Amino acid sequence: MAEKRRKFTAKFREGPVRIVTETGKPVPEVAKDLGINETTLASWVSRAKRAEKARPEDKDALIARLTAENAALKSASGGPKTFRSASVPTRITGSPGHD
Repeated sequence: MAEKRRKFTAKFREGPVRIVTETGKPVPEVAKDLGINETTLASWVSRAKRAEKARPEDKDALIARLTAENAALKSASGGPKTFRSASVPTRITGSPGHD
């Protein structure tokens, strides 16, 4: 006869997921140590990583990241440029007094 499925609380699932994500231990090793099915733990870790990516940045962190990115882009492009309109001719002058 088949075994009854075990139910794990969200609080319990956080522990093994933290072990995998924070220590870098492989899923099979952690699963074996804790007596959890490897596939089950792998799905918990995958779900936690997706949830972390979907979480919005806090406002201050977002501003800091965008400010740094903006500065990097400005320095890479050589800073702000001023452009003349293509329809305005440029006057080329020779030596003084020979206009």
